[in-house]
Amino acid sequence: MHDSARLPRFVERLVRVLNAIMAAVLFAMMALTVVDVCGRYFFNRPVLGSFEITEMMLAALVFCALPLVSLWREHIAVDLFDAVLSRHFAVQRERLIALLSAVCMAFLGWHLGWKAVDAMEFGDATASLLIPLAPLNWLMCVMSALAALILLLQAAGILPVGRARATSPDEGAVSGTSSGSPS
Repeated sequence: MHDSARLPRFVERLVRVLNAIMAAVLFAMMALTVVDVCGRYFFNRPVLGSFEITEMMLAALVFCALPLVSLWREHIAVDLFDAVLSRHFAVQRERLIALLSAVCMAFLGWHLGWKAVDAMEFGDATASLLIPLAPLNWLMCVMSALAALILLLQAAGILPVGRARATSPDEGAVSGTSSGSPS
């Protein structure tokens, strides 16, 4: 169905932006860990609050990956019945799964939005560095909502659905079905 379709331009841009953000966060986590370990073992001076900062960066990394994982349909899946299902039924099942997943992600985003509002009202912050938690909660809320939107577009048939893997913008098109194992 979508085996040769290009992703819409705005989706390609979104993929590039999220990939850049995730790369920067991952690099920052690596650099912080190196500096913290070197400071701890060579100078007996670890980075103050490195654990808190790493926790926050990890949360940002995971939630920025959610829309991409949803787009590429890289969630954990067990395909017990794929061999016996007709192609039509399998596509309909994937659309239903995308719709149910969109509902779950929207609920998560809604709950995280309320958590962000609470964090803003009460001034929630980390324990040692007192970094406000509301911006991170808002990021998690927005990324969950974005993942829900992507899943909803897949359920509607606007974006690729099923085991077809949407490729990166550099690769251009949607490749065929995958066996569930990385290529």
